[in-house]
Amino acid sequence: MDFQLGAEFSCSQCKKSLTAYDTRVREWRHLDFFQFETHIFAPLPRTKYPDCGVKTVEVPWARPMSGFTLPFEALAIELSQQMTIKAASNRLRITDDSLWRLLKKAVTEALSKLDLSGIRQIALDETSWQKGHKYVSFVFDYEERRLIFGTEGKGHEVLKEFAAFLESHGGKRENIKEVCCDMSPAFIKGIEENFPNASQTFDKFHVIKAANEALEKVRRREVETNPLLKGTCWDWMKNPKNLSQKAQERINATLSRKRLQTGKAYRLKVLLQEILDAGRTLSCAEGKAELEGWLRWALRCRIVEIIEVVKIIARHMEGILNYLPQPNDQCPA
Repeated sequence: MDFQLGAEFSCSQCKKSLTAYDTRVREWRHLDFFQFETHIFAPLPRTKYPDCGVKTVEVPWARPMSGFTLPFEALAIELSQQMTIKAASNRLRITDDSLWRLLKKAVTEALSKLDLSGIRQIALDETSWQKGHKYVSFVFDYEERRLIFGTEGKGHEVLKEFAAFLESHGGKRENIKEVCCDMSPAFIKGIEENFPNASQTFDKFHVIKAANEALEKVRRREVETNPLLKGTCWDWMKNPKNLSQKAQERINATLSRKRLQTGKAYRLKVLLQEILDAGRTLSCAEGKAELEGWLRWALRCRIVEIIEVVKIIARHMEGILNYLPQPNDQCPA
């Protein structure tokens, strides 16, 4: 590609029209043409103005300082959302480093335009990403169901980082009215320190997770003396309606042994799941009555691991109840 001799170009700083001071040939990788790798070459003009100095003219088909055209970058971002960076770079026939740099620039540009002024409800989660207990934490816009923040770590400092990020993008920590998260003491501390007007909501996934972990501890304790429990770990974790016929038969065989605490713990877990699955079909008062009934029954079972779950639910009852009410339904104090 080329331009006409004597053509004028706008200065990228003052926008005044000037003729080219000189040119430098630049290259951009474009979308493949009939499966052949395609590149665009053009002598890129530079303008010189006393107040602005030498400025390179911007082109409409690529971002400044980028070696890729806009359509190629769009394809690269789309592929990176659907596969690993290694697979995407192989498909695009560029290096991993080139793709990472492209993505970093795209994310930085998108973040600079991010408007968080309307955020009122957020959800928190964390996951491990390497061996050695390395974690990353994420914050989601609960209403729009979109990721808005991510950082390394999982302590209460994550909420401090997010509060600063929120305010740097037009949001206010006082506007956050609800935070949905797990029952991590670190998250709870971070919410209380950084979002004073936010109520805490603990979704059913994390409550059932605690019950499943307790159930697995009971099974491991009893498996040493009851071979019937060997190899059944995943049977107990699944939702009853998702069990295969063989898995259901194995569970029924265990449930028939009335002295096994694993069976009792499983029944309690299933009942708790039914209460929480009913979720928004219950009013907050009905949900509270159901949960309190479950707590009384669970205490009577005298299973140490389940009693720990009872303590967790009792300690976080208000946050769990916040998950249950229908719109405009207020939980009793």
